[in-house]
Amino acid sequence: MALNFHLSDVYDKNVSFLLGSGASFGLFPTLALGVKDQDGRAMTVETLATSLADGRENPQYTALFMHYYKQCIEPVLTMDYESVRHDAVKAAVLENYTKFLRTILFMLGRKKSGDKKVCNVFTTNYDGCLAFAAEELLRHGANEFHMNDGAQGFKRRFLNARNFNTTLTQTGVFGRHRNDVPQVNLIQLHGSTYWYKDEQRIQVNYSQGNDARLVTNAGFARCANFSAALQDANGTVADLPYVAFEGEEVSDFWSRYDALPIVNPTKWKFHE
Repeated sequence: MALNFHLSDVYDKNVSFLLGSGASFGLFPTLALGVKDQDGRAMTVETLATSLADGRENPQYTALFMHYYKQCIEPVLTMDYESVRHDAVKAAVLENYTKFLRTILFMLGRKKSGDKKVCNVFTTNYDGCLAFAAEELLRHGANEFHMNDGAQGFKRRFLNARNFNTTLTQTGVFGRHRNDVPQVNLIQLHGSTYWYKDEQRIQVNYSQGNDARLVTNAGFARCANFSAALQDANGTVADLPYVAFEGEEVSDFWSRYDALPIVNPTKWKFHE
């Protein structure tokens, strides 16, 4: 296999990208944990959740997802992307997304006439980094393109997979020529912080805040020692402490958590 290739080799190919949590590292944490299994192998939220027996009946399972929510989901729900400009490390992450989109648009601009200028970007991240980067490019007007997030509507936009098959075409003043508008299909496989459950459908809304759906629970305080143990690189799963929840803390947490339209990092994610 060749160790490198020329960008010109892929201009006229159908190109798709898959981005995981590492793409936003520096701005948001990954699923990695410090704790090891009994064989010394590093654990992640997904592998640990899969290994814990009895699922939600196990207090440690609930404690793990409380940790996951506080460490990985809440920071995404509460992120103010505009404020990131004042943090060099975090700003660099967003700049990488901007460079990534510019590269895609450069490639699409080199496609042969008659070929659809479409690129698919699949991501398992919930964050809005790609949406923010696209907004920045469009705001400055240096690039003309369409970011297709699969939603259509007016005051309320709803997600539908068939919308990813829709493309935009520009015509001349007298209709004598037609040009495809470069398009990036943004496909968030595990959901998005901009998604909201609306009965049996998913509404996409970039202006609505997340304050009303933040998960609050007294049980978070009981998970402090558990969370610290999860990050201990010298610890094992056997060292994880038992968490004694009280009253309705477990059911209250899951009822609020389940309202988020996201796919959980468990063995059931493919079903979800």
